[in-house]
Amino acid sequence: MKKRTPRKRRPFPCLPCDIQGVQRWLEDMAMKYIYRLPPCPAYDITGMEGWLNTMAQNELFLHHFTAGLAAFIPGSGNSVRYRLDVAPPEPALGLKLQEQAEAQRAFYAQAGWEYIGKHGDFAVYRADDPRAAELHTDPKVRAMSLEAVSKWARGVLFRLFWWMVIYGFLLQHYSLVKLCVRMGAGFTLLGVGLLAGYTLHLIKKVLTMRRLRRWLTAELPLGAFPGNTRSRHRAWAVTSVIASVLFAGFLVTGFLRAETLEQHPLSATAKIPFATLDRLDSTLRFEPWDSNSLRLSNWYTEDSNTLSRRSIDLMQSGTFYDDSGTEEFAILRAEYYEPVSPLLARAMAWELEWDSRSRLFNTRYQHLDAPTITGADYVSMYYDQYGYATLVLVRGGTLLAVELGLDDTAFLSAHAQAFTDSLIKDK
Repeated sequence: MKKRTPRKRRPFPCLPCDIQGVQRWLEDMAMKYIYRLPPCPAYDITGMEGWLNTMAQNELFLHHFTAGLAAFIPGSGNSVRYRLDVAPPEPALGLKLQEQAEAQRAFYAQAGWEYIGKHGDFAVYRADDPRAAELHTDPKVRAMSLEAVSKWARGVLFRLFWWMVIYGFLLQHYSLVKLCVRMGAGFTLLGVGLLAGYTLHLIKKVLTMRRLRRWLTAELPLGAFPGNTRSRHRAWAVTSVIASVLFAGFLVTGFLRAETLEQHPLSATAKIPFATLDRLDSTLRFEPWDSNSLRLSNWYTEDSNTLSRRSIDLMQSGTFYDDSGTEEFAILRAEYYEPVSPLLARAMAWELEWDSRSRLFNTRYQHLDAPTITGADYVSMYYDQYGYATLVLVRGGTLLAVELGLDDTAFLSAHAQAFTDSLIKDK
């Protein structure tokens, strides 16, 4: 029986007048595929080629890869062979690269190898003619071609280290600890797990490519290469997909919850667990402002999750009056957290100052000498990147960061003890 040769998938034609193109596209969309999860990663060349050849012996022929799954169509033919080759550079990068990729595929087609598609860093080819010569006959040349895959994996590892470590410490455009505390334990654990798993995957890929290159350089047959990447690949792939979906769900849910928190009016009866401007022991009289278009009104939002029993964002604005009637406006912006561990509170306090100090451009950061305070485990005072006087306090398991829109650091220093005393140490 003659083997059925599958047609390539076509995107929807750009022109509706292309009747034949539309017909071929509809026929292709009506084709029923049989999807299978590969038992090994793409860089396990021996394992992937052996699996595809075994599927062909079972009359299932590869049509394409999509989202990590292999799509097969039924057919017949016992002489089909599959081989993997290092994929050429992406044609979208330039016309010259596109010409090189097309020339390579045309050269392989003349030798009897049909291009099926791309899987990871490798291109998949199929030969129906048993007399077709192998794609690679010199193992040393093939070892040289595999260096491109290893180089790419090492580059990804370097960029990952750069963005997660070096970039974060130099520019600090994100507050990682604060984000995790805001999002909760599910988001944090899944994020750490995915990052660690992806890093280990890249390291394993680099090491496997190195071993494979040495194996081929020694002119040993590729089929005898001892692959050790197939035992748990399917379980790892399924677990990573589930974890990625859950992580995205936690991320979206966390942001939506943060954006939809109800703003409560900051009245005299509001149960705020730290000192505010109207509760400071001061000779000045404080009168809050009414709501205005600048949102400098008096409000607070409150939230809780598995990493922070209670978190509060607060905005307070008003005017101070002394006995002579002199007016001076003040704006208090406060963040309050009760994390589940004092170590988290200390890490967040350090991160808040580092966020202002490490920015390279448009910063007004200036370290200020903190006053002597009793009862506080950590005290820091500085002008942040916007020029606001900021006081960060940690007492036991509580963290309080206040920004004072009042250009008088003496006022903040004088009342730092009052802010500290308002925190309950054992929370």
